[in-house]
Amino acid sequence: AVNIGGASGNFELNVFKPVIIYNVLQSARLLADTCTMFTEHCAVGIPPPVQRLDYYNRNTLMLVTALNPH
Repeated sequence: AVNIGGASGNFELNVFKPVIIYNVLQSARLLADTCTMFTEHCAVGIPPPVQRLDYYNRNTLMLVTALNPH
Protein backbone atom coordinates (compact mmCIF):
# COMPACT_ATOMS: atom_id res chain seq x y z
CA ALA A 1 0.00 0.00 0.00
CA VAL A 2 2.90 2.36 0.70
CA ASN A 3 4.41 1.74 -2.74
CA ILE A 4 1.09 2.21 -4.51
CA GLY A 5 0.34 5.36 -2.53
CA GLY A 6 3.75 6.80 -3.31
CA ALA A 7 3.49 5.99 -7.00
CA SER A 8 0.00 7.49 -7.30
CA GLY A 9 0.97 11.00 -6.22
CA ASN A 10 1.35 13.73 -8.83
CA PHE A 11 3.32 16.98 -8.56
CA GLU A 12 3.84 16.69 -4.79
CA LEU A 13 0.04 16.72 -4.32
CA ASN A 14 -0.21 13.22 -3.02
CA VAL A 15 -3.71 12.55 -1.71
CA PHE A 16 -2.53 9.14 -0.50
CA LYS A 17 -0.28 10.60 2.23
CA PRO A 18 -2.70 9.59 5.03
CA VAL A 19 -2.73 6.02 3.70
CA ILE A 20 1.07 5.98 3.50
CA ILE A 21 1.47 7.37 7.02
CA TYR A 22 -1.10 4.96 8.46
CA ASN A 23 0.60 1.93 6.89
CA VAL A 24 4.11 3.01 7.92
CA LEU A 25 2.97 3.55 11.51
CA GLN A 26 1.13 0.22 11.50
CA SER A 27 4.29 -1.53 10.26
CA ALA A 28 6.41 0.18 12.93
CA ARG A 29 3.92 -0.84 15.62
CA LEU A 30 3.93 -4.44 14.35
CA LEU A 31 7.73 -4.52 14.35
CA ALA A 32 7.92 -3.10 17.88
CA ASP A 33 5.37 -5.61 19.17
CA THR A 34 7.27 -8.43 17.49
CA CYS A 35 10.53 -7.37 19.15
CA THR A 36 8.83 -7.20 22.53
CA MET A 37 7.24 -10.65 22.16
CA PHE A 38 10.51 -12.16 20.93
CA THR A 39 12.33 -10.77 23.96
CA GLU A 40 9.69 -11.89 26.47
CA HIS A 41 8.94 -15.34 25.07
CA CYS A 42 12.17 -16.46 23.41
CA ALA A 43 15.36 -14.60 24.27
CA VAL A 44 14.89 -14.28 28.03
CA GLY A 45 16.56 -17.12 29.88
CA ILE A 46 18.83 -18.32 27.08
CA PRO A 47 22.42 -18.24 28.36
CA PRO A 48 24.99 -16.89 25.90
CA PRO A 49 27.78 -19.27 24.79
CA VAL A 50 30.59 -17.36 26.52
CA GLN A 51 33.44 -19.57 25.28
CA ARG A 52 32.33 -19.34 21.65
CA LEU A 53 31.82 -15.57 21.87
CA ASP A 54 35.27 -15.15 23.39
CA TYR A 55 36.79 -17.25 20.59
CA TYR A 56 35.10 -15.19 17.86
CA ASN A 57 36.02 -11.96 19.63
CA ARG A 58 39.71 -12.87 19.68
CA ASN A 59 39.81 -14.18 16.09
CA THR A 60 37.94 -11.42 14.29
CA LEU A 61 39.48 -9.69 11.28
CA MET A 62 38.40 -6.30 12.60
CA LEU A 63 41.41 -6.32 14.94
CA VAL A 64 43.69 -6.33 11.89
CA THR A 65 41.86 -3.32 10.44
CA ALA A 66 42.92 -1.19 13.41
CA LEU A 67 46.58 -2.04 12.74
CA ASN A 68 46.47 -1.05 9.06
CA PRO A 69 48.00 2.45 8.59
CA HIS A 70 46.15 3.11 5.30
